[in-house]
Parts: sequence; structure tokens; C-alpha cells
Amino acid sequence: MANRIQKVNTKKSTKKSRVAILTIGNELLSGSTVNSNTSLIGQALAEFGVEPEIQISVPDDGEKISEALENLAGNPGLIISTGGLGPTSDDITKKIFATAFGLRLERDKDTEKKIRGYWAKRRRGKIPPSVFNQADLIVGAQKVDNDVGTAPGFIIRSKAKNIVLLVLPGPPSEAMPMLKKVIKRLLCEAEIETGYCCRVLSSGIAESIIEGITEQIIKGKKNLTPAYCASVEGVRIYLKSKNSDLAKKCATALEKRLGSNLIGLGAENVYEEMILMLKKRKDKISLAESCTGGLIGKRMTDIPGSSDVLDGGIIAYSNSVKT
Repeated sequence: MANRIQKVNTKKSTKKSRVAILTIGNELLSGSTVNSNTSLIGQALAEFGVEPEIQISVPDDGEKISEALENLAGNPGLIISTGGLGPTSDDITKKIFATAFGLRLERDKDTEKKIRGYWAKRRRGKIPPSVFNQADLIVGAQKVDNDVGTAPGFIIRSKAKNIVLLVLPGPPSEAMPMLKKVIKRLLCEAEIETGYCCRVLSSGIAESIIEGITEQIIKGKKNLTPAYCASVEGVRIYLKSKNSDLAKKCATALEKRLGSNLIGLGAENVYEEMILMLKKRKDKISLAESCTGGLIGKRMTDIPGSSDVLDGGIIAYSNSVKT
């Protein structure tokens, strides 16, 4: 694996640069953890009009990780990897990647200090020695700081293979902020063909109906590609084009057609839109929930600034409590 990765190719590759995703972890394949990183990475790439061409999930197994990396490194471009940077014995991603590119690991004092401070702040007692495995950095790779957790990420560059490898931790709450810090620069560096993407968020209207409305708006428009992402909260519509004016014009037309089904005010979901709307009106809200078990309150309080408009709520589940 290491030799094949480092071998210099004297012929210029005619393959088009692509984005590939590699997610690592036994829990992803066993089904005990939902692989949300693939979806979140796809959404981050969509903002630049980019779609990943391939995604591979492998267990915490050195041979399987090496095999997947060799497969993905056969094409030039950007590889985004998540998982396997933690402190436990099955977190072997760094070792495998370092070996593959002929690099080594070395303990970083600044990262070790950060881990000690992180641990002390949470009063977890004596630190297990294995926790400091996260302070072993790949020499020759660029470190990506983790502002939420303790495991830093890495950027490995291979001129021989014409690839850029971004290595991120598994928890989405850590990986996604790190991805957003570097994704624009790495897409450019990896020579990924980007475009313009306008995103429109909707709620309360079926994906099939939205597709019909969108097709009417973009009919006859060349070089404009729509994409749809449906969830229980609504549908995200992406309009991608190399022509920014065309994408914006069609997005504006779609927003007008959606009317009250449009999630506006720059909100990411109906909960954030409700909070922004209440702030604008200088109103407040109280909640009385039953079958939702406090879910609405939870979703609202997940959003910064919700305390400005949310007074509180009551979860009245049983009939006696309701009475």
C-alpha cells in the first residue's frame, strides 16, 4: 500500500478530479450508529455545486482501511475521511494513513496540553494514558484544529497521486466545523470543478410537488441542475449551475412559488424560522406538549438565542397531568 501510494507517475493523469468520502468505524456497519457524516459532507459540498462520486464505509480494520484508501487514491482529487482518531485501541486511522504515505507519528506537546486542560475542565479524574494517543500527530501533514473536541484532524497531500486527503474525527459535532474551515480551499487545491449553488428550504409540501414546480421554472434553462433532499422537516432544493445569475434567478422564482411553504429569514429549519420571526415581532412563546414528550422545546433550545423568545413549557403526557 505504502509503496503504491508513493510511486511517482511520470505520465500526467487524464482522469478527472473527484471528491470521495471514506467513513471508518465498526459502529457504522453494525447499524448501532447512523452514518450522518456522509449526508452532512454531501450538504457541505452542495454549497459549492459539488457532488461526491463515491463513498466507502469500512470497519476499524487496518487491512480494510488500507484497501479502501488504495482504491480511492487511484483517482486524483479530494478524499474526505472521518472516524478512527479517538483514544481507544480500535482507533487506528492515523497509523494506517501515516504508513500508507510513508510518514510517522510524533507526540505534540501543545495538543497534549490541550487534552489535559479539556479533561480537567470536565473533572473526570485521572486521565487514562490512552487518551494522549490523540496527541500523536502525523509528521508532514497539516494539522486541523478541533475547537470542539480533543482529536485534531489532518491534511495529507500527495503530489505523486495528485490527491488531497482530509482526515477528520468521527463525531459530526467535531468533524463538520473542521470541514467548513478548510473545504473551500481544499476543493480549489484538489482542482475540483465547482459551480454556483442556490439552496431553497421548504416545509409542508411534498417532494414530488416541489419537483413539478421546479421543473416548470427551469424548463429550457441549459446548464442548470436541480437536486432534492427530503426529510421529516421538509425538502431542501439545490439549484446548481456555472452561471450564478441563472441559479439566483431561478431560486428567487422558486421561493415566490413556494409562498408560505418557504422557510425564510435565513433560517435552517422551521424551529429557527419561528425563533427569528418571534424576535422580529418582539413576541414570546410557551409550549404545552403531550405526545411529543418535549421534543419541540428540545429542538428550539438547541438553537442559540432561543431563550430570548421561549419562556418555557409543560409536558403533560398522562390524562391526569393534563387535567
